[in-house]
Amino acid sequence: NNYKYYGNSSGEFFCEEISASKKIKWKRTLGAGIFAKPLILDDRVLFGSKDGALYALNKHTGVILWKYKTAGEILSSASGNKEQIVFSSTDGNIYSVTQKHGSRKWLHLASAKINTNPVVVSDKVFFGDSEGNFYCLNADNGSLLWKVTLTGEIIPHPAVDKNTIYIATTTNLLALDLNNGKQIWKIGLPKLSRANVQLSGDSLLLYDFIDSITYYSPYTGRKLGTRFHKSSGNPKIYNFDGELTN
Repeated sequence: NNYKYYGNSSGEFFCEEISASKKIKWKRTLGAGIFAKPLILDDRVLFGSKDGALYALNKHTGVILWKYKTAGEILSSASGNKEQIVFSSTDGNIYSVTQKHGSRKWLHLASAKINTNPVVVSDKVFFGDSEGNFYCLNADNGSLLWKVTLTGEIIPHPAVDKNTIYIATTTNLLALDLNNGKQIWKIGLPKLSRANVQLSGDSLLLYDFIDSITYYSPYTGRKLGTRFHKSSGNPKIYNFDGELTN
C-alpha cells in the first residue's frame, strides 16, 4: 500500500512512503539495533531486535501491540501465518508465539547455533544450524519430524516451492523433499561464504554476493546460466532481503 518498513542499528523503526518525498508516516524508537527483515501480516508488522524481543506493531500507526522477550538477541527474520509467528534467538531456541497476543505456543532448543531464518510451510517449520543440520519441526507443538546432516555450513536463506525446499551450503546446492528430508538432487558449488537462494518463475537463483547470479533448474539442478555484474567504483550490493554486503 505504498509504504515500506525498516529498522536501523540505532533501534529506530520507520514506516515511510514509497514516493519521491519519502515522507515518514510514523517512527518508533526501541531499545536496541534492528537487523532483521520485518514480516508483514494483516494489519501488523513484526520484527526482532538486539534487545532480545520480538515486536508486533500496528502497521498503520506504529503502536506496539505486544512484544515477546527472549534471553538472547533476535538477528534473523521471523516467519509465520495468521495463527503463529516462528523466530529464532541467539539463546539457541526456536520460538512459536501466537500472532494475536504474542503468547508462547512452544520452543525447541537446537543442538547448535541457528544460522538460517526459520520457514513456516503449512504444518511444518524448517531451519538449519551451524553444524550443517537441517530440521523439520511440527508447527503445532515444535516436535522433531526429521533431521538431515548436510556437508558444509548452511547458508541462511532457503527457498520453498510446493513440496520441495532448496538449500545452499558452503559446498552444495540441494533440493529436499519437504515431507521426509530425502534428497531430490544435489550439485557441487564453488566454496561460498554467503549466498541467497530465490525462486523466480522456472528458475532457481543463487546470488553469491560477489559478482554473479547463477540460474538453475529447480526440477533437476541443471545449471542454466550465469549473469555477472560489471561494477564500477565501489557500489553497494544488497541481497534479496535488503542486507548490505559491502
